[in-house]
Amino acid sequence: MSSLPERVPEAAEDRQDILVIDGMFCAACAASVEATLKKQPGVHDASVNFAADAAVLQWTGEAANDVVAAVKGLGYEAHFVGDHRDVKADKDDPARDMMMRLIVGVFFGMWAMLPMMALYLGVVSQTVAMPMAIAAGVLSLPVLLYSGLPFYRMGIATLRAGVAGIDALILLGVAGSVILSVLNLVQGSSEVYFEVAIALIVLQLIARLLDLRVRRRARDAVLELLEMAPSSLTLIDDDGSEREVTLKEAKAGARVLVRPGSRLAIDGRVVDGRAEVDRSLFNGESVPVSVGAGDDVHAGERVLDAALTVEITASSGKRRIDSLAKQVRQSLAKKPAWQKVADLAARYFLWVAAAASVVAAVGVYFFTGDAEAAAVRALAVFVIACPCALSLAAPMAGLTASASAARVGMIIRDLNAATAAANPERLYMDKTGTLTEGHPVIVAVHPEPGFARDDVVRLAAAAERFSEHPIARAIVAASDGDAPAEEVKTNVEPGNGIRWRSGEQTIDVGKLSWLAALGIELPEIVESGMTRVGVAHNGRLAGVIELDDPVRPGMVDAIGKLRGMGVDTCILSGDSEGPVARVADALGVDHRAGLSPEDKVSLVEGAREEGIVVAFAGDGINDGPALAAADLGIAVDNATDAARTAAAVSFTGASVADVPRLVKLTRKTRRVIRQNLTWAIIYNAVAIPMAMLGFVHPAIAAGAMALSSISILLNATRSRLPSSA
Repeated sequence: MSSLPERVPEAAEDRQDILVIDGMFCAACAASVEATLKKQPGVHDASVNFAADAAVLQWTGEAANDVVAAVKGLGYEAHFVGDHRDVKADKDDPARDMMMRLIVGVFFGMWAMLPMMALYLGVVSQTVAMPMAIAAGVLSLPVLLYSGLPFYRMGIATLRAGVAGIDALILLGVAGSVILSVLNLVQGSSEVYFEVAIALIVLQLIARLLDLRVRRRARDAVLELLEMAPSSLTLIDDDGSEREVTLKEAKAGARVLVRPGSRLAIDGRVVDGRAEVDRSLFNGESVPVSVGAGDDVHAGERVLDAALTVEITASSGKRRIDSLAKQVRQSLAKKPAWQKVADLAARYFLWVAAAASVVAAVGVYFFTGDAEAAAVRALAVFVIACPCALSLAAPMAGLTASASAARVGMIIRDLNAATAAANPERLYMDKTGTLTEGHPVIVAVHPEPGFARDDVVRLAAAAERFSEHPIARAIVAASDGDAPAEEVKTNVEPGNGIRWRSGEQTIDVGKLSWLAALGIELPEIVESGMTRVGVAHNGRLAGVIELDDPVRPGMVDAIGKLRGMGVDTCILSGDSEGPVARVADALGVDHRAGLSPEDKVSLVEGAREEGIVVAFAGDGINDGPALAAADLGIAVDNATDAARTAAAVSFTGASVADVPRLVKLTRKTRRVIRQNLTWAIIYNAVAIPMAMLGFVHPAIAAGAMALSSISILLNATRSRLPSSA
């Protein structure tokens, strides 16, 4: 594998970069990687989040190879955002490998447990006991050699680096139980502890498999965003010829041709042509904007009705869409304060358990001189201290809550975010597609004398029949199929409208200013803030159609419920002031209009810096960065894939009107998680001293560990949405 090129520092001061890390399984993994990164030259601070598969580095930008090599030395894969491997991320699901290891562990572990139970119950004679002990060891081999392999690999790597975590704890616990069992077998004793190793491995696999469900969220969010822009484009050479090139071959200053219906692959400036451009990627609005020579366009935007010649100003890696993708990753990689505390505890848990084991063993040996008894005491302490219950506390509550929420169309993708923001103080909401239906509909038709309402709509539909423009689709849908079907000639005026001709008849549909420029007499029209389309027949105005985006049902009631729960609400929209103010007034909420994706993120992060717990509800790709930056991101029904992957919660059969139900569920789930964590801590506080004093045999320790995990599972079943919600 070729090495990464060394990065050159941009300046003497610190810079911030995102390092993508593959292979982390838990918070302890993240703590180990974080400690290793902080030791690297030039790295002044690092924050690693295993749920996001990423680290945020504050560093000088030098020695990138050393940083990557240090992470790989722990047994993980790593690369920086912006390297080509980030957009060609491995699509393999690590859960598949883990599930196979769990199946093997459960199957062979079950058979190994049968002779172990017979031995502990004392129902077999001494002549049979030894063969059964050997059988238990043989049956446990697939679990030990296959199912537990990832723990050994990571445990050894982290021990070498001096940043050991839970993997090392499992490694030492398994090694201790196996070595002690083998030594006893060699000495002719049937006292074996293979079930201890099996329990350690199987319970940890269950916990990690549950938690793994949400760990690809950040990568998916970035990939979905980047895939909105094509990877190839049509380059115009100096002699005017055209050729297809890859995105990597496109350099700043070159000119490209963007045909109607195509998305831009680069950022650039229009040098020739005029067209309607769909900018919903950045402003979330379904109504396109008109661009011409001198106007800026961005990768991911779609040209609708005419070809454009664009001069490249930013190619791959420097486009606005690349910046948004990095911003999404960075937001998802940030850790809440409580998670940092948990990571710190996980990092030092091994040393606490090891110290307790050593103290117990030394005490036994000092008073009895029995090395085997000392080893058994140390193993009991080590096993009973294994944090299986601690590992299961949040994932199991999350699984129960997720299943309950899924039944009503709410998919919880990130339990950490959902429970950390269980009591949001402010809800920011996108307008188009979130609070509204997301597409224009006709709300009023103003016919001129001599024309009926249906005449105006029918004439407009005849001209717009073959157009894919959102406004054209709304008009055609309202015509009930009454538009003429004969073949006609249409001329599109990009950014203005369309002219329909059939014999001596003409129909012009478009902006009122365009109709006026054609010499069509217009009446005085009072501004309403709605989208207006003029319809002219044979040079005479037939009427004006007004279109708007209606508010979703149930929103007024939902806003009232949120207000009663102490949640302030505010609309953040890329639309113009008029339409946004109209929706805000109807719902009785505050609003901000004309915002870019970056503006939304600034407002979200600004509120969070003030100590406000922020939720954000949106549906578009342009909402992705804000969804990731919020304490609780909510992608509503019909949201884009990029919005869903950036959000902590995704609605499939629910709408933003169901947010109050979500808040109730997250509050209850957080209570259950806190109860689980409290129980796990109490368990360790009581069980470890008892094991040190000799009241717990290793076999009992394994059983106690299992019972503590079962209690966590039973309590987790309470984390569900009440039927009355």
